[in-house]
Amino acid sequence: MTTENDDLIGYKKPPKKHRFKKGQSGNPSGRPKGRARLSETFLSILEERIPVTAGGRKQYMCRAEAFANQIVKGAANGDAQMTRFLFDLLAQYDSENFSPVTEIRLTELETQVC
Repeated sequence: MTTENDDLIGYKKPPKKHRFKKGQSGNPSGRPKGRARLSETFLSILEERIPVTAGGRKQYMCRAEAFANQIVKGAANGDAQMTRFLFDLLAQYDSENFSPVTEIRLTELETQVC
């Protein structure tokens, strides 16, 4: 079964004892995972489900949803900072549904609230 070509050593032909065994990977440990980015860490924290008491009932929602609820409740209660923050978020992340007319109305409301 051994031929002369199997015994040759040279370019792209390592000695037999240094060749990979059948079924064995060339890199058994694999590529190192690396470090998670800060944005990925924040997103994973915001996606965690946490218990929240609403209306006397305990329910679970993701942190991002709880965060959004707090902002809207604060704005509805007349907190000027929360209202400004909510409007800034809406303008930044919902720009395709945010028409210039709506922006004018929002700035008028901001001046009345502040």
